Amino acid sequence: MTVKNSLKMEKGLTMSRGGSRAGAGRKAKDGVAKVQLSCKVSPEVLALLRDMATASGCSLGKVIENIVKPLQEE
Repeated sequence: MTVKNSLKMEKGLTMSRGGSRAGAGRKAKDGVAKVQLSCKVSPEVLALLRDMATASGCSLGKVIENIVKPLQEE
């Protein structure tokens, strides 16, 4: 028994995974790509960071950026 190939395969086109178009994918909100950070901190530090995020209306990542950026400029 012969299995019929899909139309793409018959035309000689190769199958590819998604995202092959130039510029495909989600765009960064502020134009700067972000990377994920994972770290362990004490529960007290985490509570402090969460309080700072809540008070400023920012995400935890933005709070950490605001703490670290002035140190980078020195």
